[in-house]
Amino acid sequence: MKHVPVLVTGNKKMNNKFNQTLIDISSLNKREIERLVYSRISATYILRELFNSGLSMKRIALDDYKEDNFWGWQVPMRDPVSGSVRFYRYKNLKQPFEIKYYQQKGVPLVPFYPFLDFARWLEVMKDSSIPIIFTEGEKKASCLASLGKAAISIPGVWGWCSVDLQKDLSCFALEARTVFLLFDDDIKTKPSVRKALDEFSIFLHRAGAKPKEMTI
Repeated sequence: MKHVPVLVTGNKKMNNKFNQTLIDISSLNKREIERLVYSRISATYILRELFNSGLSMKRIALDDYKEDNFWGWQVPMRDPVSGSVRFYRYKNLKQPFEIKYYQQKGVPLVPFYPFLDFARWLEVMKDSSIPIIFTEGEKKASCLASLGKAAISIPGVWGWCSVDLQKDLSCFALEARTVFLLFDDDIKTKPSVRKALDEFSIFLHRAGAKPKEMTI
């Protein structure tokens, strides 16, 4: 088993059902699982992970990224109009678990809207002259927002298929709007990711938008 130096001793209370789920999704034995599950991640490591992704302290504060010593970090999924928190999404920094993101069971798949310096999201929705960038991952959207871009993170390459996400998109004036699609680099090697981008592009085109592909 690989050594995980960022983990420190923590609370040993754990729901048995959840513990069993973790065992089911990994190749580790029960003892190795417990060593990871019952540990906590240091605040220093969490902050370093956010910094290494290109986020400044100002951006971390604007988008309200918070330390979560059990998973890694959490960020609120806010309503683009009211700004109210719908729920929190958690980034899992505990390797080698394959599931990268978690959110409360039963909550909808909706986009992440980072704070914008140049406009409110309601203004962006109504003004089709403002280009939009759809990307994967909250941190990428936050970084793009820091550069003055109206960036929206979708929850996975097929997240745009979500009824709740499409409900959000219906609030945007898409007719003749330039929409950039910036997916991860695995679009070059994974046919399923390529297909997801192509079908999202078709969906946006049918809605009247002008989708354009961007690469990292």
